[in-house]
Amino acid sequence: MYADLFPARLKKAREMTKFTQREVAKELQISQASLAQYETGRSQPDIETLGKLIDHYQTTADWIIGTQGINISIKELRERADILTKIEKDRK
Repeated sequence: MYADLFPARLKKAREMTKFTQREVAKELQISQASLAQYETGRSQPDIETLGKLIDHYQTTADWIIGTQGINISIKELRERADILTKIEKDRK
């Protein structure tokens, strides 16, 4: 699941910030070929490069690797449960 989300989110982050692969690669001192492979899922960055990508795009590790959606869903479920509990208490 995360291996599928990471390439798409990485590419989306680049496109949203309107950078080219060449610009990002130059800024982070990695090859454009490496960045292209990360964005297509053919390879994954090491932890140092992942950190640089996160900093460059000013995002979070959770979002870029795909765990944020899961955390949000759990949070939303808890909030909904709290609302339902409050409604039930108000009825009594």
